[in-house]
Amino acid sequence: MLEFDQTSVDTLAIHTFNVRTGDQHCSVTDAVQHAVLPAKPSGSKTYTCTAISSKPDGLHFSACGDAGDITVPM
Repeated sequence: MLEFDQTSVDTLAIHTFNVRTGDQHCSVTDAVQHAVLPAKPSGSKTYTCTAISSKPDGLHFSACGDAGDITVPM
C-alpha cells in the first residue's frame, strides 16, 4: 500500500494505491478521496490503473479511471 496526498491551495486528493493479486496476474488499484478544505474528505472511489512505471521524476500510475494519470514525485 502507498498513500499519496495531492494538495493545492484549497483542495485535497488522497490516493491510496494497492496491489491486488489474481490467478494469473496482479493489478494496481487507486482508492481516491477528495475534499475542498476545510471540509473532510469524501468517501473513496476505487479505480484500476492500467500500468505503473518508475521514472526519474517519480512513480507514474497510468489510466486510473476518472482519476487519470497520477505521478507520485520522488
